[in-house]
Amino acid sequence: TGGATGVPKRTAYHTDDFTAAFVEPFVAAATLMDFPRKKHWLFIGPTGPHIIGKAARACAHALGSLDPFSVDFDPRWVRKLPEGSMGRTRYLEHVLDQAMQVLDTQHIGVLFSTPPVLEALAERLSTEQRNQIVGIHLGGMAASPAFWERSPSEIVLFLR
Repeated sequence: TGGATGVPKRTAYHTDDFTAAFVEPFVAAATLMDFPRKKHWLFIGPTGPHIIGKAARACAHALGSLDPFSVDFDPRWVRKLPEGSMGRTRYLEHVLDQAMQVLDTQHIGVLFSTPPVLEALAERLSTEQRNQIVGIHLGGMAASPAFWERSPSEIVLFLR
């Protein structure tokens, strides 16, 4: 995984180690928070060889869900493009268009994405789509203080 730190790091996990590091803490927190189970997920983030994509699938399965619908989004690519540039804007639009195609055709109950992508997606959601979403899993980067200062309805109406 490269995350935001540059050169990719490579490691191998035994199944038990992977589960202990990525799945068990999520399931424990999800249980405490009564996070929704057996819902369709939409994961917007790095897929492929990235550990977060594998973790998203494993966490969804642990909560009784199928593989998440996913839209591949590489934040390292976005960070290389200047803020406000046409390239950065077009890439984000492309990702959001793909996410909306899933949301327009599937009954998504859980969103898993970064805070900035979630904020951008929230602007496009219909009231019906917002009402279907009963769980939000943020990951990939820290949410800014400004993110947490917004009211839930400004972001998405996170949980009912």
